[in-house]
Amino acid sequence: MTLPTITTPPPAPSRNDPVNFPPRADAQVAYLATLVSNINALVAAINAYGDAFPLSIPAGTAGLPGVSFAGDADTGLFRPAANQLAFAEGGVDMGRIYGRKNILGTVEMAPGGVPNRALIERGSNANGEYVRFADGTQICTYSAVGAAGPITTAEGAIWRSTEYSWTFPASFTATGNLAVNGSLRTGAAAWNKVRVTGISSASVMLFAANSNVNNFTVDFSAIGRWY
Repeated sequence: MTLPTITTPPPAPSRNDPVNFPPRADAQVAYLATLVSNINALVAAINAYGDAFPLSIPAGTAGLPGVSFAGDADTGLFRPAANQLAFAEGGVDMGRIYGRKNILGTVEMAPGGVPNRALIERGSNANGEYVRFADGTQICTYSAVGAAGPITTAEGAIWRSTEYSWTFPASFTATGNLAVNGSLRTGAAAWNKVRVTGISSASVMLFAANSNVNNFTVDFSAIGRWY
């Protein structure tokens, strides 16, 4: 935004310069009309914006926020990057300000376990859907429609299927805190066993009292950590 400027006034008269005093005094009086015109133009330009008058302030840093308080220059608001707003206290970056436009997005963790982007990330691919939270929690889901089975391999007095492998839509960081469940979507007398095979996959095996040549749908869910 460019506002009208104020015309530079003429040299001021001085009693120490009696020769130039009268013409300079006259010039000062004449300048008043120019000054009034400049001020009127400036006021009109500002009024044209109404309540939407733009205010541009420095981006600032945590140590010297762009918006601070009298007597407390290292506490206030600053802009760490484009479309981000943060607040500092005592020169320390205390966190980001989140709203409806930046709660959802790519989740990213800075050193020390501090989130520096969105709070919740949601995505999907051919292997299912996933949700990542800024606290490190990740949830993956997938429906293997008609993919598990048939249950035709004898296992003692019962029957089983071969293992069906599910590749997670997003990998986890470790298997120690990874829990995977599979819900068998059928009315038949069958059950299943799910096991974790790595940070990127799990498998399911189906069982039944009798041989069953059908394929079944398994609804998977996995909960663990992404960092």
